[in-house]
Amino acid sequence: MKGFDISFECVQDPPLYNGQPRRAPGYECILLVTSKVGVCTYVSLRVLLDISFVVVPREQDILYLRVFVKEGFLLGNNSSFGIINTYNRQAEGGHTVSAENLFTETNELTLVVGDLNIDTVYTDPLRSLELGERRRGEHYMRLAALRGYNIINMPGIYTRFPDNSTLHRPYIIDYTLVNNLLLAKVLRWKDVYQRSGLDHIIIITELDSEGLGLARPAPDWEKMEWKNEKGEPNPVIKLALQRYLKEGDKYKEIYEAESAEKVFSDNLRRLIHMVKNWDLQKTPTRWSKAWWTPDITELRRIYTTAAWREGVMGAGWKKGTKRRMHIRM
Repeated sequence: MKGFDISFECVQDPPLYNGQPRRAPGYECILLVTSKVGVCTYVSLRVLLDISFVVVPREQDILYLRVFVKEGFLLGNNSSFGIINTYNRQAEGGHTVSAENLFTETNELTLVVGDLNIDTVYTDPLRSLELGERRRGEHYMRLAALRGYNIINMPGIYTRFPDNSTLHRPYIIDYTLVNNLLLAKVLRWKDVYQRSGLDHIIIITELDSEGLGLARPAPDWEKMEWKNEKGEPNPVIKLALQRYLKEGDKYKEIYEAESAEKVFSDNLRRLIHMVKNWDLQKTPTRWSKAWWTPDITELRRIYTTAAWREGVMGAGWKKGTKRRMHIRM
């Protein structure tokens, strides 16, 4: 997606090449190995450095990821959350995904996205529904409400546009739901009318991932002993690099131009993660701020220097006067 920094991309009924979804540069594709892949979730390699995840067994067309942060917090003061990606196919007058398995009961922040293939009056109040359509939609949404899930779709925003608009009107069959624990973390739900080659629009859900806990430990690069007193490479690091290059589960050779970018990104990600594990860690103190950045340090230095010069030059600032710096972020 151009113009957006996407951490997780959930795809339903993906186009397949040799039975597998297409790879995306900078993303790891997570899927269930079945006779036909119905859903897949792309996870940014940038995010994979700081998280781990497990796949919770569900039905064939449900991909349930539980995401855990390795250090610190992920969403507020929470160290984990769930993403449920589903493609609810229509089959034999019903659907392939049951509402009971889709809207799981959990005490964890959970996001549900997907093509549910149902119509409801909640999101499309102007649509005239047949009795069977209304009952199917109400069954899913009633159970979702009972288990604490909330629809965050904007009413009236269509998500599927048929090729022949003269015979068929648009539909709202793609949904985004969050449980009560995650609702306060939803910043916006945005429909992006970019043609993706399919008849569905692209939907972006933005969550507030700012943590409120203490600052996380960070590598102390200044104390890293890259070379010994003789100027020779640190033998521990040298041995680890040799193992990294020789072990088959770490460094990957590049053989094909089509996969060169993905293989290089994977190699670089593993190398960075390995180097971080070598280095000594800075221990956060009670004065450490999780939101502090080098840019703020530079701004503080500039402000302090300017205030000192103003006092020395006698430009109206008296010693002992308190001033505050306000930074809008």
